[in-house]
Amino acid sequence: MRSRTVVAFGLRQNVRLRGDALVIVAIILVSVSGLAALVGFEFIGAEVSAVSPDRDLLENYLGLVLYVTGFISVGIYTNVFAFISMSREKSCGSIQALLATPLKPVHIWVGKSLSVLIPGVVLGAVMTLAALAVVNELFLVPHVGFLVNAWMIVTSLFAVPLIFLALTLMTHLVGLSGKPATANVIAQLFLPVTLMVMMNLVFHGVLSASSPWFLLVNLSIAATIGLVPLGLRSRLTAERIVLSQ
Repeated sequence: MRSRTVVAFGLRQNVRLRGDALVIVAIILVSVSGLAALVGFEFIGAEVSAVSPDRDLLENYLGLVLYVTGFISVGIYTNVFAFISMSREKSCGSIQALLATPLKPVHIWVGKSLSVLIPGVVLGAVMTLAALAVVNELFLVPHVGFLVNAWMIVTSLFAVPLIFLALTLMTHLVGLSGKPATANVIAQLFLPVTLMVMMNLVFHGVLSASSPWFLLVNLSIAATIGLVPLGLRSRLTAERIVLSQ
């Protein structure tokens, strides 16, 4: 219940940053559109032009588009807003004011994390479903019909948010108990490195982005990251937060 109070407060603070949000959404749109167009024209378009298009291969490419769309959308939004909110609230004393209330550091930690994650997950879901509709309409429906399977949807709409839930909890723990800049470096390195590794696994045929194994790998990533904040949770004390400001 107390974390809900911090979530509501954080969401109101984020609304005030709508100018920043518009810039972030514009960056996400450009990034997602470019990658979707690349995969669409270079891989999906080439495959549907074949005499006998490979449906499994098309699902693999489509799953990759949805995964990349969700990963970039949730990742960029949560990473940027986590850094902005922690930096501004530490500099203006909002965190210290919250510590003067009956709220415990863990309530502030979880509440702040969820306040940047929730809008990111909503944006990611909207962008992912839009990518599903657009790619099918432009490339697939005229040739093989509407393609989708449960694994690609669960991976993009469930596993990806879990990854960034774990990452956001970790970066907020680091940012609250230490420097927001350090947390920002962790988040900014994680996004491109993980995305490139997963894309290479798909393009080299190691994993299919529309398979249960791809989902399992992403759930494993989320679980591994989640162990870090659980293990370091004892470091999050009111004294450490205050001294880090």
